[in-house]
Amino acid sequence: MKTRVIIFLLMMLMALSAIYASEDPTENEVYVRKTRELKALEQRFKEETGFSGNITYRYEDTKLSQFRGKFSDTNVSAPQDTTFMGNVFDAILTKMMPYIYAKGDQLTKTSIKSSARQITRFYEQTVNGYSISGGSQLSIAYNPELDKFTITDSTKDISNDPIPIIISKEMASHVLIKEYQQSAVYDKDKARYKQGPFISYASMSDEGHAQPYRLYWSMSFWDVSFYVDVQNGEIYHRENPAFSAEYQRKSRELKALSERFKADTGFVGIIDYNYNEMRLQSFDGVFSDIKIVAAEDTLALRPAFDTILTKLLPFSMAPRDQLVKSSIGRKGSAYATDYVQIANGYKVEGAGFISIRYFPETKKFSIGNSAVDIPQEPIGIIISEEAAFTIARTAFEQTGLCNEFTPIHRSRTVLLYKSRQLNGQYLPYKLYWRVSFPSISYYVDVETSEFFSERYVINDQQTYTVNKSID
Repeated sequence: MKTRVIIFLLMMLMALSAIYASEDPTENEVYVRKTRELKALEQRFKEETGFSGNITYRYEDTKLSQFRGKFSDTNVSAPQDTTFMGNVFDAILTKMMPYIYAKGDQLTKTSIKSSARQITRFYEQTVNGYSISGGSQLSIAYNPELDKFTITDSTKDISNDPIPIIISKEMASHVLIKEYQQSAVYDKDKARYKQGPFISYASMSDEGHAQPYRLYWSMSFWDVSFYVDVQNGEIYHRENPAFSAEYQRKSRELKALSERFKADTGFVGIIDYNYNEMRLQSFDGVFSDIKIVAAEDTLALRPAFDTILTKLLPFSMAPRDQLVKSSIGRKGSAYATDYVQIANGYKVEGAGFISIRYFPETKKFSIGNSAVDIPQEPIGIIISEEAAFTIARTAFEQTGLCNEFTPIHRSRTVLLYKSRQLNGQYLPYKLYWRVSFPSISYYVDVETSEFFSERYVINDQQTYTVNKSID
């Protein structure tokens, strides 16, 4: 027994020392400072605008980036009226202006777009009449079913100061073509597919650090783009990932898989892909052999949903015995059910289900497939819950997130399957203990005690009472 305890403690110390060696105290201090600033900014936004809901942070430039919720003074009484919704969106834009980068005269509103689930307007950013490479906009979407807004801000901090264009379009074309021909990535065949030059604002990277936005002429040569600064003539280049050989290979394989799915199942509609996991991810359309007569009859609807699941299984990563069906219910304008993936009795974090929705008005199905590859093999849980908590708590106490006011508590520790991204690659799903503390969760491998952490944002304010003894 003593030998087992000693071995376990050695394993735990080795795991902890490996993590501590990679911890950057300065990074933790910056994260804590930015979190404090962002929470204060969030609170001010809510007080000034009457917003209630969740807000996502963008840490790299300490900005609020996405908002999901409602405004106390905004009542959407006629969502089908585009003129009315236009006024609603414009009023929300006014509330957002102090909290986004774009200036008012830099935003141009688009026409309102409506779908089965939401109504959306985009406010696209241009500066001095020029667009921004990669796109820059504020989008406001309203979901009538939930009576909630989703606002996403991707605007950029760019001055309205006029830019003198020293490098002409003709000069830029000559310089960029010559630069491409002299580069290591030059390909005579691909050179025929050149596009441009186009003028736009862009941010170049200098040793991994993004630089302020400047005005550039750019030309694309299939899988690479070259840029020349319109003022000083500095030249940059960067790859176009959408045209890389790897991306093209994946696209061909997924398109072939999509066509096979349609041929095998009689599906007609739109299919989206997940390139990281190389699977068909979502489906919007109809099946030629499935007709719904009375959608409100959920007993009659269940066989149709089960038939669709059977069609999906050869194209899903989860076997049938890992999928547990939920009841059918009305969700807004759709009838919906989920098949939740449970492997060896445990759920999957962030994925692990197939959702099927039927919309009676359009007579179409909307299907989401996030089932993942988990072997149906028994897992030997060597690390106990308390041991996992000890590992996580010890690591947590070494961070700047833990201080004298942090209570010795944790949310409910759970066993779940999870994947993590390491060096740009997604690792296979494994079983972990998840131990959560304020702003950070630790995932402890149930077999090896190795662990990693992920930070999250606490949007709801929490107050802790600290009892101190009085001398």
